[in-house]
Amino acid sequence: MQLVLYQLCQQSSLSCLAKGSGKFMDYFEQLGVSRVSTTVEIKKAYRKLANKYHPDRNDSTEAKEKFQLIQQAYDVISDPKKRSLYLKNNYTVITDPREIADSFWHSALS
Repeated sequence: MQLVLYQLCQQSSLSCLAKGSGKFMDYFEQLGVSRVSTTVEIKKAYRKLANKYHPDRNDSTEAKEKFQLIQQAYDVISDPKKRSLYLKNNYTVITDPREIADSFWHSALS
């Protein structure tokens, strides 16, 4: 049976929706690292992206917003306590796709 990760963005302190887009933005995907990456790998990925999108180095209008998203992702997943809280509260393993629909309709009608 295939496992499906289902996003439960409920905490405002660990927001994972891109501004205005409503699109799920996973912190690990933003930095291009896996969920089992070491702190050294996370820091290396952050520095690479931060240099690329830093507003002082990149004049595009999207660079500032992208840099802020990268910085927010790094703040959460670089700290072991915040990282475990993020993983614990934002993901639930669902084995039956019908549970996703049930969860959607429950929250939509509440």
